[in-house]
Amino acid sequence: NTGILKSPASGQIIISMYVPIFDGDTPLGFVGGAIQTDGLSQQLDSVSTHGIENTIYSLVNVKTKQYIFDDNPELILTEIQDTAILDVISMIDGGNETGQITYNGEDGTEYFSVFKSLSVRGWALVIRNDKDELYKPVYRSRLILGIVCGLAFILITVMSWAMITVNLKPLKKVIRKIEKIETLDLSEDDMIKRYIGYRSEVGKLATAVNSL
Repeated sequence: NTGILKSPASGQIIISMYVPIFDGDTPLGFVGGAIQTDGLSQQLDSVSTHGIENTIYSLVNVKTKQYIFDDNPELILTEIQDTAILDVISMIDGGNETGQITYNGEDGTEYFSVFKSLSVRGWALVIRNDKDELYKPVYRSRLILGIVCGLAFILITVMSWAMITVNLKPLKKVIRKIEKIETLDLSEDDMIKRYIGYRSEVGKLATAVNSL
């Protein structure tokens, strides 16, 4: 594997590979081939996640500090000047196979970046995106959860009010009967007859009041 280079024939960026050919122990020469990096570009572009469309991929050579692939074709095979990617290379040189960093770009936007070292080849894949775009689904989910919790609170409040109102209705009738007794009105009251004999607290109270 001779690495990434520009094809003298087509002028395109290719991955060049050669294998030695032997006749027994006698070397005869090399047979080689090349893979165009257009396929790599299409493969990386196809993995964009729904809702996170602005992800930027960079495949870099850790040893030579050059771009092997980048969303910006003009950077391919050029020396890396991006301080964030240089920081990633420093982390890899320090023994980190994977990691993440947060940094502010030249446009003032805060970016979140993750990387994976391909130590066998001396390469690294760096993926970065606008931090606000990355967290947008989280913010959206939090908003939806807040709305759902708010609606649930309102529903529970309304249901509790309705249940309390229904349960207090017979008690209010018993109270009105007691108020009549206070005025020495001992006449039978049809309002509490239906609750007499019930084992509930209201039923016991209605039975006691009716016996007066």
